[in-house]
Amino acid sequence: MRSLLFSLALAALAASLGGPASAQVRWERLPDLYPGGDRFDGIAWLRGPAPDADTLLAFRSQPFRFDEATGTWEEVCSLPCFANDLLVTHRQTLVMGARSGPTNIDRSTDGGRTWVKDVARNYGAEVLFEAELAAFRDSLGGPAVFAGIGQVLRSLDDGAFHTWGPPRSALGDVASFAELGPSAEIPTGRLFAGLYNGVSSSEDAGETWRPTGLYASGGYVADALSVAPDPAHPYGGVVYASGRAFGPRRGIVARSEDGGATWEEVLTVVPGDYGLENPIIARALVVDDGRGGTEVWTSAATVVGPGPYPGVLLRLRGGAWEDVTAGGFGGEGVNEFAMARDGRLYAATGRGLWRTVEAVGRPWPAVSGEAGPPEPAGDLTLVVEPNPSAGRAAVRWRQASAGAARVSVLDARGREVLVVSEGYRPSGEHRIEVDASGLAPGAYVVRVVTPGGTASGRLSVVR
Repeated sequence: MRSLLFSLALAALAASLGGPASAQVRWERLPDLYPGGDRFDGIAWLRGPAPDADTLLAFRSQPFRFDEATGTWEEVCSLPCFANDLLVTHRQTLVMGARSGPTNIDRSTDGGRTWVKDVARNYGAEVLFEAELAAFRDSLGGPAVFAGIGQVLRSLDDGAFHTWGPPRSALGDVASFAELGPSAEIPTGRLFAGLYNGVSSSEDAGETWRPTGLYASGGYVADALSVAPDPAHPYGGVVYASGRAFGPRRGIVARSEDGGATWEEVLTVVPGDYGLENPIIARALVVDDGRGGTEVWTSAATVVGPGPYPGVLLRLRGGAWEDVTAGGFGGEGVNEFAMARDGRLYAATGRGLWRTVEAVGRPWPAVSGEAGPPEPAGDLTLVVEPNPSAGRAAVRWRQASAGAARVSVLDARGREVLVVSEGYRPSGEHRIEVDASGLAPGAYVVRVVTPGGTASGRLSVVR
């Protein structure tokens, strides 16, 4: 109650000063699985033809699918299932990982109707992650899938079981993954693992790992990692880590602007703040605010008693943190934040699943430069080479029908930064050169738009 009264008072004060008010963030609670409220541990989406056609998935021990039309949930896995994490890959494959239970890693290629259960493995997967970096490509040219619990496993075939490699490194318990795209300082990009004793990184697809500057054995638990990608940034963007530290005990959000070498605590919550007795910050998510800036959303909660744990919702906006617990959200500790393609923020909590009524930003494109799977190409095919490129790259495409063709380059935020060519093209094969010498090192997308469709290809600029 004190947290709620405090947030309402803060909203009134902000409004009187002309600043952003907490009440501007409105939340709605989705229907529960069962009467009395439900704990949700995570969120994912099956991609539809448009953002409003995506299918929401949420899990608590097992995954469920939400029907927006009827406002009801249905089980996705009818067999005995247990989920610590659920990943939807770029090929729309569902991969479910568990620390323990009937199986450790399960996989579905038909939206959850049928599953292949991996009963032969003796290791689990508490966290799953799909890496977009070119150096981590799988055998089909798509992103590699990583799983972590006590070690890092890697699949080179969309999470298929026969391609899960042996443990790459005994890092200890892995709580989260994130990645930075190619940049001037890190040409290959960098993969990060949040651990129960800090943060480590890899530049060789998880083969070897080394501690970052946020690594103190027994001193910091990195529950979640989040990245604000920026192809113009010398390190490819900014990394945020959220979790709990000891000596003294506190919940923190830390930020690194140099690829993990050094970290700065940008939020510290100690016992007594916001009425929390034993505070932790389990999740933080950095989002594109849609106005050329970033916002960081996080939840500070207390871990005392059997739960659900009281908490407070905080947002870093314009360089200052504000309490946005008001606006309908109950303030329970958040187990996961996720942003839908329509820009609405979702929060899986100890008592239900919440989402903002309006869009609060937009999702980041993948660090490869693509905002999700490529657009349908129709009769169009496209190749970019060499890739990576330090100067000029050739773009080759074939269009079945004559008409206007526009060739352009987009940055990691989806902004058009270069128009290479625009004009009439006959049907058939075409080739044009892209002069990348004026582009900052980083990840880009080359896009060709013709009457027959749109095709995209990745371009990494290095120096």
